[in-house]
Amino acid sequence: MPGRLRLRGDALRRPRRNDELRAQIGAWDGVTKVEGNPATGGLLLRYDPARLDPVELEARALAVIDPPPTSPPAPRSQATPSHHY
Repeated sequence: MPGRLRLRGDALRRPRRNDELRAQIGAWDGVTKVEGNPATGGLLLRYDPARLDPVELEARALAVIDPPPTSPPAPRSQATPSHHY
């Protein structure tokens, strides 16, 4: 249905995180309403389809719901002497 986007994810099962994401996404320009349900791990976004592309909205929402892991800094390699006799 145009103007509606349903998202699911494990992060949305945590009530506090669900509330935070509902507030964050609900403040986006063009998003008119966000309903969350931690029991199902879902969010239902209602948006203005004349202003937002559903593919872009979904990608943006998924990026904040389940951001890619940040890589820890690579360990500094220590030079190991190599003895070749």
